[in-house]
Amino acid sequence: MSSAAPGDPLECLARKCAQAQRQLDTQVKQTGAGDSTIMTELTAFARQLSDFLAAGLSPALLDSMAGSDAQCIKNICNGLVADLKRLAGRHAPRPTDGAWVNAYEHALELILTELLPMAHRLLSAEALQNLQDELKIFSTLDIDQDNSN
Repeated sequence: MSSAAPGDPLECLARKCAQAQRQLDTQVKQTGAGDSTIMTELTAFARQLSDFLAAGLSPALLDSMAGSDAQCIKNICNGLVADLKRLAGRHAPRPTDGAWVNAYEHALELILTELLPMAHRLLSAEALQNLQDELKIFSTLDIDQDNSN
């Protein structure tokens, strides 16, 4: 995915998902003590990510495909949206809630390893531009700021 332009919405989404993974790993799993701000950010990110997948990425991918491939993508996207909504729906998840953390990690991994590479291969420049507009949904979250320095 390194050939993408700096403003590429798929790269932006990949960075946000990778940052969420880092926060889960360093501030939640390793310490078992993610503070309420981190947990709130992760929950909000799950909600906004499910909205982006449902309203932006999934329809763009479905428009670029036909037949059984489209049904496969639809199933993957619908499953991810449902999982992310469940994660976002948890009221004040605790860092010690291993099932919540594992489900979140699984969703992020599926997005990063399956969905985004597929989107890079299939989406046109026009579809990517349309997704850029959809990414504004994430503008209020701090999840994309890399605090690992």
